[in-house]
Amino acid sequence: MKLVRAQSSHAAVFADLHLRSEDSATIKAFARTLQDTMETVGQVFILGDLFDAWSGPETLQETAFDPLVSIFQTLQGLGVPVILLRGNRDVLLKDQEPTLPGVLVADQILWENEARKVLLSHGDEYCLHDRPYQRLRGVLRSPIVRAIIRMIPSFLRQHLARRLRAQSVQAVSTKAQDSMGLVPSAIASALAEHQAAEAWLGHLHQESHQFLEEGGSYRVLPAWVPGIPPQILQ
Repeated sequence: MKLVRAQSSHAAVFADLHLRSEDSATIKAFARTLQDTMETVGQVFILGDLFDAWSGPETLQETAFDPLVSIFQTLQGLGVPVILLRGNRDVLLKDQEPTLPGVLVADQILWENEARKVLLSHGDEYCLHDRPYQRLRGVLRSPIVRAIIRMIPSFLRQHLARRLRAQSVQAVSTKAQDSMGLVPSAIASALAEHQAAEAWLGHLHQESHQFLEEGGSYRVLPAWVPGIPPQILQ
């Protein structure tokens, strides 16, 4: 699991955009939101599932994604770092994707300033009661498995991504809601490991803020949709 330490400047934080080529309006809206915020923040964090399904560089061949690539190029030119965390829908992202200019891919971010230290993650690693999902997650995040998948032809990767997306949607519709929830003790352990007081997570799409018995707290960020501003970490 790749953890990146981030500087203390203000960060615009997004989660669970699930961008897809069929919805070009949302891609354009996200690009405009980044354009509007880049003068007031020093960095951008995306907590996983930027894409509804990432099969590889061929994902961005659709012209609908041109505004996304263009705004990333703009941010890179301005020296605004963009850190993208791997989610369950874009687990195949490499640490550096040439088709995503200036974007650093990781699994967790540890952000801190003089007053606070925050651990940011997609959050699915803390849904430990969903054992079938955790088994699949372990397989897909294996460096060996990811390397093998990246070697197969792009049309097969695209087919696999679509199939995994469909299976994910079907599985969520049939599972008990509590089986997909976060395990607070696992979050508390992660905070203790990194000596952080709070965690910012995605994955569950529904905004919440909870305090932990062990001390500290965690926030679940809402899934981003056009019209809502980013969360600001400062």
